[in-house]
Amino acid sequence: EYDLSSGAREIVPVRLASPGEVDPSLLIERARLLDFESAGFGEETSILIRSGRIEKVGEVAVGQVGETVNRLDAGGRFVIPGLIEPHMHVEAPYWLVDVDQRAYIAHGVTTVRDVGEPLHWVKSLAQRSSLTGAPLPRYLFTGEMLQHKVLGAKPEDFGYGESSALIFDEETTRRVIREHRERGVHAIKAYATLPMNLHRAVAEAARSERLPVIAHGTNVKEIVRSVLVGHSFIEHLNGPSRFHDDVHQLLGAVGTYWTPTLSIMGGTRILGAPPDFMESEHG
Repeated sequence: EYDLSSGAREIVPVRLASPGEVDPSLLIERARLLDFESAGFGEETSILIRSGRIEKVGEVAVGQVGETVNRLDAGGRFVIPGLIEPHMHVEAPYWLVDVDQRAYIAHGVTTVRDVGEPLHWVKSLAQRSSLTGAPLPRYLFTGEMLQHKVLGAKPEDFGYGESSALIFDEETTRRVIREHRERGVHAIKAYATLPMNLHRAVAEAARSERLPVIAHGTNVKEIVRSVLVGHSFIEHLNGPSRFHDDVHQLLGAVGTYWTPTLSIMGGTRILGAPPDFMESEHG
């Protein structure tokens, strides 16, 4: 509260709570599930979903579902696990794509890992997904990506604006990563502008906060650097660079994951655009 006459200020504590929405139970009948052991699709069966989670796969007795369950006849259609998009910037400003978040679900993508957006934006999407019945995927996110603070430089100088958090020494690195963890990120994104000493500082600080690090790997130098400091994920192992078998063996030996990021090769334009059947339903 701010008193206009005296100028006195008083902090008013505010606590917001959302009970969430309970999705109605859904029984999908006559569905053929992908069987990884047989590398094919099984016979027609049923899938019972309660509160947004699969409760049972198989024949369901009448007494198990209750009267309020919605029934959907799949008509023998195929059912696969939800797809995961492991590298996405959900706002995608520099791909000039107006991403419709609902389109992910329409394309079968049920989980999106965002690796560099303002945390307030992607976190609001994650909360909307978990607290409402909106047709949105689950979001995992890093928040703002960590870039090297060059003297006199601003975040927009790198073309990412508020999607970046600038660091310039070990102390600020630890502080920024601690703040990211307190704000609920799932991982840390280390951008290509970081020098070796800051990559090492990021790796050490992230380990202390029990957070994996996602880094660029567009050339052999970046890959070896990430392996040496212990980063968990390497992004962008795609053309025009070529990587020989020794690089792949190195990644396999140390357990560092490789994300080829097909989204930036055109996938974003596909996943972010509503399919025809979705446009016809929503206008």
